[in-house]
Amino acid sequence: MSWLLISNVALLAVVAGLGLVVLSLARQIGILHERTAPLGVLKASPALETGAEVPDLEMPTLAGGHLGLREPSATGHWMALLFVAADCPICKSVLPAYLDQLHDRRDLLDGFWVSDGTDMGAYSAYADAHGMDEERYLISQELGLHLQVRALPSLVLIDDHARLVVNQVVQSPRQLQALFRQAEVRQSEAGVQTQN
Repeated sequence: MSWLLISNVALLAVVAGLGLVVLSLARQIGILHERTAPLGVLKASPALETGAEVPDLEMPTLAGGHLGLREPSATGHWMALLFVAADCPICKSVLPAYLDQLHDRRDLLDGFWVSDGTDMGAYSAYADAHGMDEERYLISQELGLHLQVRALPSLVLIDDHARLVVNQVVQSPRQLQALFRQAEVRQSEAGVQTQN
């Protein structure tokens, strides 16, 4: 009789454990569902092709100012936009490489970060934790929709003629560096063609 009692207790323990696993998976699925909610809207939008002119949008900054999407191109600089979220672990791993690339190319590029949402306190804490300038931290869902940013982190590069050069999801610091190198080659080729 004792073996029957032991097997029932073991069965209850297994069922309880499975219940906890299902609850934790349901929570994670809910979080992923919230993060990918805008994707349905993006899939309905026509893709913005490389080389296409970007829209002239006015975007609020975390510091309370505004920036026009075409303003950096007026200075002859390219614009780099890294789309990030405070709860994105890959974004955190890519941020140091992005800052290094901006520092190395500061004479050619103006770099910015972009997030969407309304929790300014969380964005401000995120900016402080990673040494991000709040004047260069754009808060705009509209920008992500116009540029068809489909996942985070994503790198968008816009040339000095306000044309889209790169729009790609970044999965590692190495990939980010490769994208900047490719853009640098295109930028130098464009400079040679302008001189000729």
